[in-house]
Amino acid sequence: MKRFALVLFLLMIAFCGIGLVGGRAQQAVFVPVCSGTNDTTAFQTIISGAASSPRTIKIPYQPDLTKRCRVTTITFPGNITLDNTDGSGIARETPDVVIVHGPVVNPAGKTLFFGTGTTSFAGNTFVDTDGQAQLSSGAGVDATASRLTIKPVPTFDLAANTLAVGQIVPLSGTVAVPFGKTLSLVRLTKAEGGDNVVAPGRGAVAVGFHSALTADATSDPNSNVYSVVAHVNNAGSGSTKGIHAEASASGSSTGVVVAGNFQIEPVATSSSGSAAIQLSLTSTGVNDIANGINIFSSGDRYIVGVGSIISPVPYTAAAFRAWMGTNSSSVARAFQVLNNAGSEIAYIHKDGVGSFPSLYVGAPMSSTLDSGSISDQLHLQGADSKLTALTIDSYATNPELGSSIVGRRAQGTATSPTATQANDAVFVIGARGYQTTTNAFSTSAGAAISMRAAENFTSTAQGMFLSFQTTPIGSTTTVERLRVTDSGDTSISTAGKGLILKSPDGNCWLTTVANGGKLTTTSVPCP
Repeated sequence: MKRFALVLFLLMIAFCGIGLVGGRAQQAVFVPVCSGTNDTTAFQTIISGAASSPRTIKIPYQPDLTKRCRVTTITFPGNITLDNTDGSGIARETPDVVIVHGPVVNPAGKTLFFGTGTTSFAGNTFVDTDGQAQLSSGAGVDATASRLTIKPVPTFDLAANTLAVGQIVPLSGTVAVPFGKTLSLVRLTKAEGGDNVVAPGRGAVAVGFHSALTADATSDPNSNVYSVVAHVNNAGSGSTKGIHAEASASGSSTGVVVAGNFQIEPVATSSSGSAAIQLSLTSTGVNDIANGINIFSSGDRYIVGVGSIISPVPYTAAAFRAWMGTNSSSVARAFQVLNNAGSEIAYIHKDGVGSFPSLYVGAPMSSTLDSGSISDQLHLQGADSKLTALTIDSYATNPELGSSIVGRRAQGTATSPTATQANDAVFVIGARGYQTTTNAFSTSAGAAISMRAAENFTSTAQGMFLSFQTTPIGSTTTVERLRVTDSGDTSISTAGKGLILKSPDGNCWLTTVANGGKLTTTSVPCP
């Protein structure tokens, strides 16, 4: 009787194609009996018997891999756990699709699915605490997929095939990633989660991922060799980044933190287009949208320095270089500064012509020369106890082509100028002193030479006069002292003031005019 019962039990296993092993985590555990041809029925029998109760299917170990469990199109619902801890995996071929809604337990680095078919995990993925790849906990979805199967790279005949290795985690359709979660198709971290910690010795290098390729000398000039290709496409409203490199410091670290290090080693025959970093815009007709480089900060400041830390930058080299094609637009900028509103405030054209609202040479931006009465300015500041000079050199055979300082003035605005009007100050040379009462430079000139319009300007009428102003002792108000009129007359503007002349005996005499035009002279101290 016992033998009959045993035979009957074995027949039931063979008939059903399954094996009931026992309970694991309050689930019935079944082991399918696989032949390696088409074992879909054995799996489907276990799935159908589960109804609403959870079951675990333990993938069996097959020493003969030709008898590895093989399925066609099948769906494993959420109440079915696939356990490949001791198994040999499942094979599926194109065009078969295996859809997995339930949990999966698979040791790190072990292959679960083989063949050219498709497997969909529907986005419910996370890494279990013991380092096993597990998809969906049943209690909630944590969308971090890591340590799933790494398939051996197949051998390809490049003459007849397109080299495309199946991904480590093949996804089917659109995978939803829940709010605040992370989907990683490959994650190289510790088995229990967290960073792999290394302690390199002197001169040692630790690398999380290393890829090395060499383009052979026989490579075609129009070919491309990429050690790593990172591609991402944006079909929505979020942000996409082909590569996100992050470096952080912790504790009392004193080492250098660099998120991206780019190094090239050219030879004498390398192309002049070689570069450590190359930015390429490949769109057509989409202008003024993308930036070459964006620099962001969470609030802290950068120290930006470009140059050589090994030796001084050679005279013929540049810390910053904009290489502009000769066919670039005539207004193309080699350098541009924008304000917060995105408006241009400074630039250098491709031909070297620039525009800067203020230019400080040897002077800090917080210079005490700044005031509300000055907008755009060129500020030169010399070293302490040294002569500060603005020197202009000219070379020409024409006697009229000397060094010049030209001041221009119009009314209106820069975009809508109007004619200069009578008495407008066109060009002013002024002097300002420094006082220690409030520790500041004067906000207006104490002495000045002012060149002003003598009439409203037209194309045929542009008379001007020259005015000299000084400030009396004990005052801060300038007064015009001398004027050279448009007709060439010289006028002493203040009544009672005159011309001081020194006689041959060394005495000084003030010559003034009285009522009626009579000249009088008065002895005065020589200035």
